[in-house]
Amino acid sequence: MAQAPYNIDGWRFDVIHMLGEGEGATNNAHYVKAFRDAMKAVNPDSYMLGEHFFEATQWLQGDQEDGAMNYYGFAHPIRALLAGKDIQFDPINIDCREFLQWLQEASAKVPWSNQLAQLNQLDSHDTERFITTLQGNKAKFAIANLMLMSYVGSPCLYYGAEIALQGSHDPDNRRCFPWDQLKSNEWLPFFKQIIAIRKASSALQKGVSCHCMLPSLVWYLLVS
Repeated sequence: MAQAPYNIDGWRFDVIHMLGEGEGATNNAHYVKAFRDAMKAVNPDSYMLGEHFFEATQWLQGDQEDGAMNYYGFAHPIRALLAGKDIQFDPINIDCREFLQWLQEASAKVPWSNQLAQLNQLDSHDTERFITTLQGNKAKFAIANLMLMSYVGSPCLYYGAEIALQGSHDPDNRRCFPWDQLKSNEWLPFFKQIIAIRKASSALQKGVSCHCMLPSLVWYLLVS
């Protein structure tokens, strides 16, 4: 429980790797550690999240960030496999074996406690919406979200994903939520179901079974 007077349980630092002195974010690690120390002094259970579009290994060694927006270790490889687009949304072609190697390499560089605190997402306010990237492919969208709910870390749904809201790159990815479509939307029951499954499974929450489930999901994709 957060403490008075602010009752803040967590902080998200935008482009945290660029916070420092002068060009190149000199002394960045020093400042990130100072942010962490200040947070934990007020609330030892507070959560420190950093935004990194690329690899964030050096900030995720237990003494700086608790977790990062996991573009590099989750969103990018999922997009590469299912949509054939790389980090910059240019064409790329990887198979299931390369996909699993990407996930394993990214996670192997990070302590387990930090892996559990990674913020996994398929899209965000800075990217094209994933259903749009998939050109509306429902089967791949379902598989991607099954992976999201079964992978080690904390799953994050960008608002509108639960109804497969379309949207290209910023600002089109920030469309108003279509509340009038909510009751009749075909995706909402699916998301309620997979969220309930995750919440009911301590194994999924603690990351025990994720590495067993992912190969099965990828194999399903491969043979479908």
